[in-house]
Amino acid sequence: MPPRTRISTIFDEHAQGLLILGVPGSGKSTLLLELASDLLERSERDDNIPIPVVLNLPSWVERRAPLAEWIIDELNSKRHNVPRHFAEHWVHHEQILPLLDGLDEVAAEDRAACVKSINEFRDEHGLLPIAVCSRLADYKALTEQLRFPGAVLIQLLTKSEIWEYLCRGGDPLTGLRTTLDSDPLWWEPSLCAKINETPSRPAFSVGGGEGNSYEDDGKYGK
Repeated sequence: MPPRTRISTIFDEHAQGLLILGVPGSGKSTLLLELASDLLERSERDDNIPIPVVLNLPSWVERRAPLAEWIIDELNSKRHNVPRHFAEHWVHHEQILPLLDGLDEVAAEDRAACVKSINEFRDEHGLLPIAVCSRLADYKALTEQLRFPGAVLIQLLTKSEIWEYLCRGGDPLTGLRTTLDSDPLWWEPSLCAKINETPSRPAFSVGGGEGNSYEDDGKYGK
């Protein structure tokens, strides 16, 4: 995909299911929030479009319930405080668009069962769009994978792209640019990781078809 392609554009191309992959600190959750913001704008303009809701998958382990039941429980929890009868109606009538974060944060021994629950939910609600985030290495280690039509691997910014990003910041970032330009030792991984967490970093679609197969050849270019 071209640089700075919005995640919602990629999501539209894989409207039935999108897996967002990346290394730690690459900005997976930030991209998911960007996607939620774009989809919420659409939902506010059209009542027929389901409401996007970001949910954290690690809490699924508490009950290991079918995903639809878990979503209802999450909406009804103190985190979202939605009355249960509303939550049940929205989920059963596919008025909620699940954006699921932190598959890699689910305990390793429970991760395959969580994937199975998501796949079963997809079997029952196949026309309902859905997105899931995970660290790349943890996802590749799974014996059972998500049956999604597409996947996105987040491409980290290069040093030159970070410099371009800082230049676009104008005068407020002059001091930082001067410091970085005068002392290469300031180019620490922590700075690069921090900038990569912003939603302006490019992303690259590398997957397609059920099972999210893609070549791990290191050529995750723009």
